[in-house]
Amino acid sequence: MTDTTTYLFFTGKGGVGKTSLACATAVELADSGKVVLLVSTDPASNLKDVLESSVDENINPVKGIDNLFAININPENSAEEYRNRVTQPLEGIDPAATFVYQSNSKDFKESIVKSNIKDVPHISIPDFDFMIAGFPCQPFSNAGLRKGISDERGNLFEECEKILLEKQESLNPPIGFVFENVRGIMSSKMPDGISIPEEIVKRTKKIGLSNFRFT
Repeated sequence: MTDTTTYLFFTGKGGVGKTSLACATAVELADSGKVVLLVSTDPASNLKDVLESSVDENINPVKGIDNLFAININPENSAEEYRNRVTQPLEGIDPAATFVYQSNSKDFKESIVKSNIKDVPHISIPDFDFMIAGFPCQPFSNAGLRKGISDERGNLFEECEKILLEKQESLNPPIGFVFENVRGIMSSKMPDGISIPEEIVKRTKKIGLSNFRFT
């Protein structure tokens, strides 16, 4: 094992001996004086059985073998932690969007409300001709978990529906709406099996808005 690279990857389909080869290589390198970290991303990893040492989601020394450390990373947990770490700073009201609106406040007749739409009384929303809404895309995006309406953010289109419905009773009811989201919403399903866009069409037709176009 001379002139080894910094990282060695053992890949392949199940049962070809990835764990055995990785463990044997790690032990050989550790015995030669190298400090080795053995990593598995298999949710059903059997590293602890092969090494006869505790292996979990923390880096721990392998019992009985100097210089060898091991960790078993759960890929689903790690992916979720990464997504949370990246998206958490963006949660709430986007300060960049707020800045843009405030910088152009002279063009708005009404004040800018920075609140969760679920907390805003619908009666306080001024009458409008068109609703333009971009509810969260994470529940539908291929970059997310695609939980759809099982994700609390995935049913926010219902808030738009409620506002459109209530505004039909106003003196100047809305004449249309534009909903923006990612392509993944086209294949996201409701519990009864129809797609979310089809559900939106069905509900808004009941309100009286009946011309639709998907782009």
